[in-house]
Amino acid sequence: MQLRLSLLTAAAISLTACQPKPDTSHARAAEERGLKIVADCVSEQCSTLNLDNAYLPDFGTLASMPHITKLMVSYSNLPSLDPLLEMTQLTELHIGATVVSDLSEIARFKNLKLLHAQQLGVSDISAIAHLTGLEELVIGSQSITDISSLKSLKNLKKIDLSHSRVADLAPLAKLPKLETVELLYISSSPDLTPLLRMRRLKSVSISSENLTDKNKQILEKLRAKGVKVDAQELIIVC
Repeated sequence: MQLRLSLLTAAAISLTACQPKPDTSHARAAEERGLKIVADCVSEQCSTLNLDNAYLPDFGTLASMPHITKLMVSYSNLPSLDPLLEMTQLTELHIGATVVSDLSEIARFKNLKLLHAQQLGVSDISAIAHLTGLEELVIGSQSITDISSLKSLKNLKKIDLSHSRVADLAPLAKLPKLETVELLYISSSPDLTPLLRMRRLKSVSISSENLTDKNKQILEKLRAKGVKVDAQELIIVC
């Protein structure tokens, strides 16, 4: 019995040794890159700070940089909106593919013209309705199913709902300035009829594999009206 236990213990140690070690080198390099980008921005008093794919130990330091009006922090380690809440001067904000899970405070950024908040684990986007100056919104995510709150965005010119599960596009017909709609890889098959009621619509991008016969007819009607329709096929890479 003792020999068996020893063998089991040895096997467990061997298996543990075979487990992949956490890769901290990438995070360390991303943080070093982020700190350098911030330092350069401070010295130049830059108005655009691009921290996409970079990390910071403390995003709160950005609040002391009022010269920044455009902030890109997508694919970063931004934990929430909290460190950025004092940056109400921002006109452009990219927070896609971060771990931000709550957009309830997004209304503080009342000067935003552009918001990219795709691939977030957020289902409640109602606070975005207060950003009435928005002209471009990217909000696609599997957690997004309802866009009814967005009908107040009267200045919106472009919306990207790609990768969402939105089933009702009727709120888009309430947006008088909307010109571009992107619906790539939507897992539902929404009725495209509301697009026919959009007087300024110029461009639609959509995945072609889930199109119903009715939606195909609607796309043809849009083309006849001069709307550029890009129906993309899903490409599977093995």
